[in-house]
Amino acid sequence: MVPGLHPLGYKDIPFIGLTTQQSMKLTTLFSSKTLPVAFIWNTIEFIEQSALTQIRHRYQVPVFTIDPLHKTSPTPSDSFLEEDTNCISWIDKQSLKSVIYAKVGSLATMDAKVATEMAWGLAKSNQPFIWVVRSGSVHGCDWIEFLLEDLVSEM
Repeated sequence: MVPGLHPLGYKDIPFIGLTTQQSMKLTTLFSSKTLPVAFIWNTIEFIEQSALTQIRHRYQVPVFTIDPLHKTSPTPSDSFLEEDTNCISWIDKQSLKSVIYAKVGSLATMDAKVATEMAWGLAKSNQPFIWVVRSGSVHGCDWIEFLLEDLVSEM
């Protein structure tokens, strides 16, 4: 744990699909006392400046930031949708730092009940939001059919 940063709980680490033995190995690796010689972060400096400053201060090693790697990778082959950039003009019309970005499906999956609760939470937050749900990330659903019509209309 880095002092001053939000703690990362065990439940926050993506152990989905690992055996108990694999999970134990990963936990041991994370708790290693070996100090790094440097950090390379898949981020942009100004986005996580506070966290990066604290890490630099705490570990006294170089911290290198690289632009997000998704810019260099091809579009996933499982994507059947054309890239939609309409949200960019919508974001530009929102107040600065007011849009919630929620993404599901890179490493974790959930059932329809949890996804529906998440959707209601976003809707009831009364904040503008973009919610990205990767195909296959909600068990038993190919898309957003788990959402009730009244929820979609409220969003």
